[in-house]
Amino acid sequence: MMKDIFKITQVLNNNAVFATNLKREEMILVRQGIGFNGRNKIIVDSPDIQVFSPQTEVEKERFEQFINEIPFEYMQFTIDTVNLAKSKLKLSFSNGLIFTLADHISFAVERYRKHADFDYMDNEEIKQFFPEIYKFSQKTVRSINKKFDVALNESEAVAITFHFVNSMIVDSHTNQKSITDTKQIFNITSDIMKIIESNYGGKIDRRSISYSRMIVHIRYLVTSILQNSSINDSAISKKQIEKLLNSYSDSKITKITKEIGDYLRKKLNYDLTEEDQLFLDIHLTRQRLKKETNNENKYQTNGG
Repeated sequence: MMKDIFKITQVLNNNAVFATNLKREEMILVRQGIGFNGRNKIIVDSPDIQVFSPQTEVEKERFEQFINEIPFEYMQFTIDTVNLAKSKLKLSFSNGLIFTLADHISFAVERYRKHADFDYMDNEEIKQFFPEIYKFSQKTVRSINKKFDVALNESEAVAITFHFVNSMIVDSHTNQKSITDTKQIFNITSDIMKIIESNYGGKIDRRSISYSRMIVHIRYLVTSILQNSSINDSAISKKQIEKLLNSYSDSKITKITKEIGDYLRKKLNYDLTEEDQLFLDIHLTRQRLKKETNNENKYQTNGG
């Protein structure tokens, strides 16, 4: 079988490049050191090169942002993990799984090292519906702990399973209940994102990595509520929760969280727990810091 041949057109960093194949289709190639002295270099495909095919300009921009923001050690770990999942589970996943999962793992490790770790929902439905993926995710958590010298709780396997399930490429025989549930999750997530955007003056860039990141985590929270689960508080005391809420919250984030809580109470008759509030506050803070950094960079670029 003839191997693909690529010509590097742009170096993103030492480990990632834009390239075109013989059909002049644009790809992103990822491998340690592939970008070193890489422009106009001819590359022959090999098993250690990860090839991504962005389907739209928006997807291309998001992939580029992920590559520039996520340390390569997490990218490489996730590439190996997803390839192993494909082999062991005999499943196909969407193009972006490696990026969103690498982002999740790097943030989970960062949270742990800052002593802001917490248990995810103990979701029995996830375990029952996707037992093989859940078992694989449990092994992945153990691999993360060994690789990055941390001690993430095994409940992290639920979040990783969610990432796998969320990106699974399914056939056209998806049952009607799944379609209905998916639509409800989509609609509620969309409403919550509108609440967040309205508090930021509608200026969140929907093409940005921070927007993609928020969507994933809001969808996760909505799914846990609809499945009558919650973020588990066994790993963190009430006193710790109050301390973390105070450290992550400010007046704007508190206002957004309250509006989301009011919406969920009206829509689903659900009251946000303190753990839910902490989950939201952490990710809203992350969104805000990203926005502030972008504004600061623009100011410096404009000679401020």
